[in-house]
Amino acid sequence: MAATHRSILDYLNGEESFGLSSRVTIRGEACIAVGLDNGNDAVKITLLNDVGKAVSVRIPTAHRLAKTFQGGQGEVTFQLADEAPFWIGEAAIRNEGRALRVGSTAARIADARHAGFLAASLVEALLAAGFTPGAYQLAIGFAIPNSEIVKENADSDKLVVSEETRNALRKHVQGSEWPITRTDERGRVTNWTLTVLAQALPHVV
Repeated sequence: MAATHRSILDYLNGEESFGLSSRVTIRGEACIAVGLDNGNDAVKITLLNDVGKAVSVRIPTAHRLAKTFQGGQGEVTFQLADEAPFWIGEAAIRNEGRALRVGSTAARIADARHAGFLAASLVEALLAAGFTPGAYQLAIGFAIPNSEIVKENADSDKLVVSEETRNALRKHVQGSEWPITRTDERGRVTNWTLTVLAQALPHVV
């Protein structure tokens, strides 16, 4: 009997397991493989949980320094290292937060708020995929717009990531270590340390 070939879309539509997880080893380093689309309107993050199902989160690119509520439940709040606590996404929007910078990859990730936003978004994605608080090394497939893909040189047909984008990723993302605290609506605190492997690779979108 002939083997049945199924597409990735078939697995996603059926909410079925891929038989894999995002736990991989790269050059001897145990890490979590993550796909990340750093869009102007929202960040989209996808990974496989430990039973092999794809889990995706979409978080609007909004940010606001956190306020203290008097009584009642608050918002999910993050704090990157010793910086001021902040909200992201829908929580920021509900509290008159501001959008992050738009434009090229280099322009966006140079925004001083971006590291905290990105780290917090990754925490939300890990939680959605069932990971518990702790220290994780991440291998990020970072989506790059077509407009930032250029010819390697005038005499070559080989396409590469533009120097501006490549340098910005090296400076602001690759090799970064983000110690981040998450406080939920009821005040429960969890601690995370996310380290981005220097081998994080950009992908064309």
